[in-house]
Amino acid sequence: MSTNLEFGSHHWHNLQKDSVRVALSSEEELLYKAKSEIGIIMNLGVMSQLGSILAYGCGDGHQIAGLSNSVGYETNPRDIMIAQQMGVNIIADEKLLPRRHYDVVLCHHFLERVNNIKEHILKMRELIHRKGKIVIVLNENALMKNPKLKSYFQGDDVSLFISLLEDLGLKVVSTKEQFVAGLEKFIFLYKNFGLKTYYNAVVKAGQFTNNREFVFHAILAA
Repeated sequence: MSTNLEFGSHHWHNLQKDSVRVALSSEEELLYKAKSEIGIIMNLGVMSQLGSILAYGCGDGHQIAGLSNSVGYETNPRDIMIAQQMGVNIIADEKLLPRRHYDVVLCHHFLERVNNIKEHILKMRELIHRKGKIVIVLNENALMKNPKLKSYFQGDDVSLFISLLEDLGLKVVSTKEQFVAGLEKFIFLYKNFGLKTYYNAVVKAGQFTNNREFVFHAILAA
C-alpha cells in the first residue's frame, strides 16, 4: 500500500494551485511527516480493516494519510491543498457526503474549533450507516479555550459530554484518555530520538507531556 510520504524540499515548498501559493516552514514539514507516520503506525493495522472511513473536519489530513479506504471532509483551502498534495482524498462540499454510508466517522480535533457543536455531531450521525461508529478525539487544552465545549467537561468528569451525545441520538460504547506531545516536544523528540522513541514514550506511556486527549466511541442509539 502506498503511503504517499515523499518529503523532499522540492515537494513541499511553494505548493500552488489556481495561483494560490502555500509555503510551509521546515517545522511544518517535519511535523506533518512525523504525525503522518505515527498515524500510519497506529492506524493501518486497525483502521484499514474497518471499511469506509470519513475524517470529518480533517484539516491537513494527517490522521488518514496512507489509508486507501478513507476520505477527508475539509473546507479550508490551505488544508485541502496540503492534504491533496499528500495524496489524501478530500471532499470539500458537504452536499457530496453520502448519507448512511461510512463504517467510521473520525472527528479528530475538530469540535474544539467550532461553536455549533450540536449541529456537527448531528451531521456526523447522518453519515454513518446503521452499524457504523463515530470516533471523537478532543484535546483538553484546546477544548478549554472553547466556552461551549468546555461547559461539558468538569476536570476528569466527561459525563455531560456523554449526555450530549446521547441526547443527539448516539450511544457511547467506550471512552478513554491518551496523551500527546505539544509541537515543541513533538519536534524535539522526533528530531533527536526518532519515531520509535516518540511513539513508545508519548503515545504509549504518556511521558514528557501533560497534553491530554479524550476519545469517545459512539454508535447509533437503538
